[in-house]
Amino acid sequence: MKLIDYMIIGAGPSGLTAAIKIKEKYPSMSVCIVDKNKTIARKIKASGNGRCNIGSKDITKQSLNDLNYQKEVFNENNYNYFISFLKNDLNIELSYEDNSIYPYSKMSQSVVNAYADKIKDLDIKIIFDDIISFKNETNFISVQSHDNNYLVKKLILSAGGKSYYKDYNNDKGIIKTLKTLNVKFKDFIPGLTGYILKEDVNSLFGVRLECSVQLVIDDKIIFSEDGEVNFKKDGIGGIVIMNSSNLYQSLENKKNVKLLIKPFKNDNITNIKNNMNDKLYDYLLSKNKVVNKNNSSSICFVVDNVYGFDYAQVSIGGVLLSEINHSTYNLLKYENIYVLGELLDVCGVCGGYNIMHSIISALLLAKNI
Repeated sequence: MKLIDYMIIGAGPSGLTAAIKIKEKYPSMSVCIVDKNKTIARKIKASGNGRCNIGSKDITKQSLNDLNYQKEVFNENNYNYFISFLKNDLNIELSYEDNSIYPYSKMSQSVVNAYADKIKDLDIKIIFDDIISFKNETNFISVQSHDNNYLVKKLILSAGGKSYYKDYNNDKGIIKTLKTLNVKFKDFIPGLTGYILKEDVNSLFGVRLECSVQLVIDDKIIFSEDGEVNFKKDGIGGIVIMNSSNLYQSLENKKNVKLLIKPFKNDNITNIKNNMNDKLYDYLLSKNKVVNKNNSSSICFVVDNVYGFDYAQVSIGGVLLSEINHSTYNLLKYENIYVLGELLDVCGVCGGYNIMHSIISALLLAKNI
């Protein structure tokens, strides 16, 4: 059986980027990508509602869950390397909306096509197979699927988390193997998701509202941000809600967490009825929750839970950062096994930060490997 120089499990942004840059660096070596799904870059397709918010110009904003790590990875040199990769390797022209970065086409399929073209140009093999385990041997790594066995010199794990395609990484496969290797791993929970509310908000289904949002626990404000929210049949979503959900998920005690919605950011509005969505106004009347005439009051909801992985944009959890070399992304205990992207315990807010981290981490791996 032929020994594969580099096997990358996962055809998402980190896996595809790593494969491209490693093959460019070592053209004579064998590089292959293995993915269970029959298409590549499924998460890129969903990014930015199909427009692909691929990154952000604001690298100083506290955007990742580990600020020290963020300072390491989101510096000016790495950001410029990221932009250069998109423009020069993938030949993608970029468009900027405020700080958000999109492909010029505003179509995620353009980014998927660019990756596919580059993979084809470099003759990188993509194998559609379901990897169920791997074993670190003396001179190689044995990788098993249901039907095949592969021998690999260096194994790069970039299969992502459980959001969108939660069936990929389960305890029968990669995660279970990592745990048997005594790699410290935080179990995945949904991130960047919406809230299920204790109140009956079915009558508000479909209502969208520009407002100020606060997350409060024990009368202490732990999150505050302005943005648009949208009501669902049993809860609430929107970018500002999703950003707050990452903090909510970090709380040890989630009882009695309140969500305060201030429907008017402009306190000069005096005629509430004529300036509020009819459904919302009727709901407030029925619940005796109409805001004060000076609009200074917020509408209070009680958070019951978060929506699950089907709704979540990302997964929170993964291999702890203390388990990897932050330059090469190899496991400290296993120098020939590497971990990238969402499989790491790194989670960012909305705005392109999660995809940007996946790509930058792959660029650094390939640069330093």
